[in-house]
Amino acid sequence: MKKTILLSMIIAISLLNIVFADTYTVRKGPSVTVNYLGQDPDPAIPGEYVDLRWRVDNYGSQIIRNVSFKLEAMFPFSLDNPDNAINAIGDFTPFQTGDKGVFLHWRVKVNENAASGTNKIRLKYMTNGVEVIKLDETDINIKARELLANIKSINVEPINVKPGEKFSVMIEVENLGQSNIENLRTILDLDDLEFATLDSSTEKGIDKLLPGKTKIFNFNMIANPEIKSKVHNIPLELI
Repeated sequence: MKKTILLSMIIAISLLNIVFADTYTVRKGPSVTVNYLGQDPDPAIPGEYVDLRWRVDNYGSQIIRNVSFKLEAMFPFSLDNPDNAINAIGDFTPFQTGDKGVFLHWRVKVNENAASGTNKIRLKYMTNGVEVIKLDETDINIKARELLANIKSINVEPINVKPGEKFSVMIEVENLGQSNIENLRTILDLDDLEFATLDSSTEKGIDKLLPGKTKIFNFNMIANPEIKSKVHNIPLELI
């Protein structure tokens, strides 16, 4: 029975001194714990904002003066105003925990070119404007929206092309998604066909196609003088 009581006391005392990944003892007496509460939305979306939240507790018995935290926003994250990187708490009173703890919030922009996956962001803990320690990096989830490039229309002028005649192919592509489409390319496969492009390659592209917008790719072409009269199919690829 005594052994059980002694073990329980050791566990209770040890719990006060456990150092978690984001727990740091500032000095004898005060003890600060930082807990990441999560992100909204989860996952974050490239080109949009994500809200990040933490809670800070002081499990110690002494006050901590002039406490502040600084968000270290690394690519693909950024703040609209870099001055908002610092969140000043002020004096942190003893046993200020749980609902009485300090809640940190940052709204950060996700770069539109961010790839899907886990990305890192970090907090710095400071007192009196002096960095005490960098906390462990926090994982932020990002998932790019599905890119939806659609061929809206294809027009050939003139409609009936004669052997040896020049003609134009106009391909209208639209972005049906909610994210930008970067480096969109339209490629005509003319291998083994009796057509050739004039003053251009078989590939045309655009750096960025915004959501809901369209782009017309115009190819000036010519038919082989010996081409047979029939319906000819030209393979088209969007990448």
